Amino acid sequence: MDPVTRRRGDALRSEILGAVRDELRDHGYAGVTYDGVARRAQTSKPVLYRRWRSRAHLVLDALSDQLDLVIPPPDTGGLRGDLIGLLHLMRSRFEVAGAQTLRGIVADADSDLRSALLELTDALVDEISRSVLQRARERGELGPVPIPPLVSSVPVILFRHDLLLTEEPNDERIEEIVDSVCLPLMHAVSRRPLA
Repeated sequence: MDPVTRRRGDALRSEILGAVRDELRDHGYAGVTYDGVARRAQTSKPVLYRRWRSRAHLVLDALSDQLDLVIPPPDTGGLRGDLIGLLHLMRSRFEVAGAQTLRGIVADADSDLRSALLELTDALVDEISRSVLQRARERGELGPVPIPPLVSSVPVILFRHDLLLTEEPNDERIEEIVDSVCLPLMHAVSRRPLA
């Protein structure tokens, strides 16, 4: 490459991440290679290896680069609708990558990458805790007892389980998660007697 047109910094990173997404689209996660990305981005493999220690890191960075890390929570006027809306938003975010890609990333993940994956869903858990549950409490849908983080994370944990270990949750499954598990649990915890 001509030194005058050599790309660096953000321009190079953007080009590489675009090449990763193109490779992913054309070949799937299993077909993404450093050779293919380097060729498509018109760079060298050492450039890639200096920035990303594995294919999983490279692909997750490319996908994360496309996503807003914070999703404004829906406000449907009811806890049930808000939880269903959040899981629909989560599904639409993960549709960008596809279940097979996410499963591949998880299979290849080291401890740093697992932490990065959890960060992608932690924003949803935060929104459930802060916005959705607070609004539900203000509307009188929940009792006065604070809902612990483990309980507020249940919708996201169940959704993530289905996505990674079974099938991408359809509308019926999302409603089942909310109606059969989340709402009864949240109502019970928020109304339990204080010790």
